[in-house]
Amino acid sequence: MDAIIFDLDWTILYLKVDWVRTRKRLSELFSKHKLKLGQKLGLTAAAFLAAKKIPENVRILNQKKVEKILCEEEMVGAKMATLRDGSNVILKKLKKRYFLGLVSNNGSKAINLALKKTGIPRNYFNAIISRDVAKELKPSPVPLVKAINSMPKATCYYYVGDEDSDMKAAKKTQRLLKKKIVKIGIVGWQGKSRLRKSGPDFLIENLHELEKILRPAKD
Repeated sequence: MDAIIFDLDWTILYLKVDWVRTRKRLSELFSKHKLKLGQKLGLTAAAFLAAKKIPENVRILNQKKVEKILCEEEMVGAKMATLRDGSNVILKKLKKRYFLGLVSNNGSKAINLALKKTGIPRNYFNAIISRDVAKELKPSPVPLVKAINSMPKATCYYYVGDEDSDMKAAKKTQRLLKKKIVKIGIVGWQGKSRLRKSGPDFLIENLHELEKILRPAKD
């Protein structure tokens, strides 16, 4: 069997996180230590690790505060999560013919709640890798590597995501594991132009287009 691994937010559902409020809360925390918040909210903990001038006990305390803020805001968004493209029906159909995986930079609690709110059973997925499980974030290959190593061995791997970081992670994973990974970009919040520049093998507008790309599943 082949395997399909999905990103979460803007790929199979919409996690309604208020990122403006989240950024403000994190910025206030960072400003206390004269640190600037980077472009990627998920990289905030890494910024603390890199800030060598911060005493170890202060660094650890603030990493926990960063994660607490992210978790709180994600949980609020997860309560309002909605499906993308009727993904629950699509995933139910795919589950019968493919191994499925889920890899997200979101935390496990928010992922579980979002899946529950949108009616997507967790057992559709052979592996679910979250921020707190991987300990590293895409575009690092670590989350995808963990997912692939946690799933039954597949003949071919597909990865579906809406960001350039998803495509970069898939490329790195392919080089690292020496496994062919078909990179499928699905147009999301970054837009088509930026996603196309990241080099997906296929670019789709919605999940219904997957059927045209996937190899026919063998019985």
